[in-house]
Amino acid sequence: MNSHLSRFATLCLALAVLTLASCSSTYMKRAEGAHRALHHGDYKRAVKLIEDAKPAQKDMLLYLMDKGMILHVAGRYEESNKVLSEAEELAKGIRSKSVSREVGATLGSEEATEYSGDRHEVVMIPVIRMLNYIMMDDWNGALVEVRRVENLAGDFYGSSKNFDNA
Repeated sequence: MNSHLSRFATLCLALAVLTLASCSSTYMKRAEGAHRALHHGDYKRAVKLIEDAKPAQKDMLLYLMDKGMILHVAGRYEESNKVLSEAEELAKGIRSKSVSREVGATLGSEEATEYSGDRHEVVMIPVIRMLNYIMMDDWNGALVEVRRVENLAGDFYGSSKNFDNA
């Protein structure tokens, strides 16, 4: 019986890996050149390539977060903030969708659902905007983003007064 359970667990794991590997794979292929250019320090090319990536609607949040980060690294702070604000609004909208729709999509196909971002990714949006404001010497704008980070982190991870919360 243990060998049957082991085979079943292996099969489940293989299916999970295949499902995760296929998530947003089309967008990731389109954005691969931009990511490579970014890692090689060719920021101008990275911006051009990410703008040409043309994601499907389901990958729009991932695209906006990528583009916002690339614009930040390229020193285009105001543009980065605009794109990241768009990403934040999209993330809010995706997260507010009904649970039943998400459950239905999960039972059907992950490919059909919009990428909603992991909690840490959503928290990183105002962190990068804060850094953009600091680079533009806008300390009031940076402080607003610090408050956003605190509010989001509190929503996702619990109160900052809870020191046991990692």
